[in-house]
Order: sequence, then C-alpha cells, then structure tokens
Amino acid sequence: SNFIISEMWMKHLIFTLFVLGISAQEILKTRIIGTGQEGYHDGSRKNATFSRPMGAVVLNVNRTECLVICDAGNHAIRLYSIEGATVVLIAGVPEHAGWLDAAALDSMFNHPSALAVFNINSSTVLIADGYNHRIRRLDLSTMTVDTVAGSGSPGALDGPAAQAQFYYPSALATQPAPAGSVGGENMVYVSDFYSGNVRLLNLATAQETRRRRACGGTT
Repeated sequence: SNFIISEMWMKHLIFTLFVLGISAQEILKTRIIGTGQEGYHDGSRKNATFSRPMGAVVLNVNRTECLVICDAGNHAIRLYSIEGATVVLIAGVPEHAGWLDAAALDSMFNHPSALAVFNINSSTVLIADGYNHRIRRLDLSTMTVDTVAGSGSPGALDGPAAQAQFYYPSALATQPAPAGSVGGENMVYVSDFYSGNVRLLNLATAQETRRRRACGGTT
C-alpha cells in the first residue's frame, strides 16, 4: 500500500509512506521527495524542488511504479520514478501559468490542484486545473493534454461538459465500474471549492451535473 502526503504551503515536499509486509512484521518507511526549498528543479529525489505540490497518484508508467504529482505553484505536472528515485517534468511549462491544450510539454496549466486515475495501469490522468476552472486530461500514451470539462469561466453552471462552469476544482475522485459492466469507468466526482459543490462528470456523455452542497442539502 502507498500513502502519499503532500506538504504544500511551507515545506514544498512530497512524503511517500510505503507499508511493507503484514501483521507484526510490517515495516514503515518514509521517503521524502524534495529539498524543502521552493523552486523548480528536476533531478534526484533529494535534489528536486517543488512549489506548493498539492496532489499525487500512483501509476504504472512503462511497467515502472511512479508518482504523478501536481506541482501547483510551478503550474506543472511532474513524474517521480520510485525505482529510479528521480523527478522529471511530463506536462506544462514550469513557472508559467496559462491555458493551452497541446503536446504535454507545450501545454499550460494554472495552479493544477488534484489528480485522479481509474486504475493504476491507466494511461489517462485527470487533472483539476484550479484557476483555469477546468478538468484536463493527460494521455500518457500520446503525451498530449486536452480539456474534458469546463468553459474556463468561474461559476457553478451545469450542462454539457464544454459549457459547464467550475470555480476552482480542487479534488477529484473516480467511481469504480460496477462488476460486469461495460464502459463503466466514466464517472468522475469533482470537489468545486469556491462554489461549495460536489459535481459529477460523465466522460461518456460529456455531461456535468451538480450533486450536493458541501454544507448539506442537495441541489
């Protein structure tokens, strides 16, 4: 099991806790990624720097277990190879905020805040692009980024994904496909921070609907 803790505002670190073994023989190791100094630098886990990392997911990339990391303050998506203990850029233009769907290293983000995948072997990473008020998709098989939902205008408008409005999406969760279903890996829950809603995005139908107010009561 992997437990990932992103220490964002002051220390600019990723803490990865690896739990090995079972029962009384469990061994707990803590692996720290980053120097703790704010900045942008790829390299070994001890020398890499981040700026307000906000989210990470475990993913198998080319048969190697990795962490994909939202480096929010650098407006970038980074990849940490657990085997190689190195950090590299995989999407975004570091230290430059913007919005651009393009080849991964040409694409632009504005404070990406959260990631989600449907399974550890997925080639698709969903990204909550906070201040762009959009949900983006990084395709690791083609190394391209596109937008799957959000017009870019802040708000709480439901409807077709391209016209829907978010207001700083800050967390994502995917809904597992029901047993025996076909094409069930399409549902994504979005925590929409400033609108105070949890939203539901159906990737199959390209529809978004508001589900529940964070303070209680459905809408």
